[in-house]
Amino acid sequence: MKGKELIPLSTHYATRLQQDILVQFLNSATVGVIEWWFTSSMPYSAADITEQLWTLLENNQMIPPTLDDINC
Repeated sequence: MKGKELIPLSTHYATRLQQDILVQFLNSATVGVIEWWFTSSMPYSAADITEQLWTLLENNQMIPPTLDDINC
């Protein structure tokens, strides 16, 4: 598509995503989990739900690794 930045998912995927689609996907998934957490009477602590969301994003390579992760 003209004028839209493509973002590679990782070196394991040949697929590239449009930046606006990727951002919308991440926003919807994150807000959806937080909404579920609230409507389910917060069955996990805030620290637990934050850790779970962060892990999901890391496992799906949606956030860059920290310097500590790289230097291990």
